[in-house]
Amino acid sequence: MTIDLIALAGSISVILVLLGGFMKLYTPIKKQLNRMDRLERWTAKQQQDIESSKEGRLVIISGVLACLEGLKEHGCNGCVNEAIHDIKKYMIVQAHRGVSYNPDEPSADD
Repeated sequence: MTIDLIALAGSISVILVLLGGFMKLYTPIKKQLNRMDRLERWTAKQQQDIESSKEGRLVIISGVLACLEGLKEHGCNGCVNEAIHDIKKYMIVQAHRGVSYNPDEPSADD
C-alpha cells in the first residue's frame, strides 16, 4: 500500500513539474501572440488610413488641375502649361502603379 502511495505522489509531482514548465513556456508565447495580433490590427488601420488619404490627395490634385486649366483658358501660359503637363503625367503614372499592399496575398518574403 505504501508503494502505491509513493508512486502516486511521484506521478503527481512529475505532472506538476511538467505543468509548471509548460506555464513557463506558455506565458511568453501568449504575450508574443497578443502582440502580433495588436500589430496586425494596427497595420490594417494604417492601411485604411493610407487608402483614405490617397482619395483625399486625388481630390486635391484634381482641384488644382481644374484651377490650372481655368487659368490656361484665361490666357496664362508658361508655368501653367508645365504644371498641367506634370500633374497629368503624375496622375497617369499613379494610375498604372497597381494595387498597394494587400495583407491577404503572400509576399516574396514568405
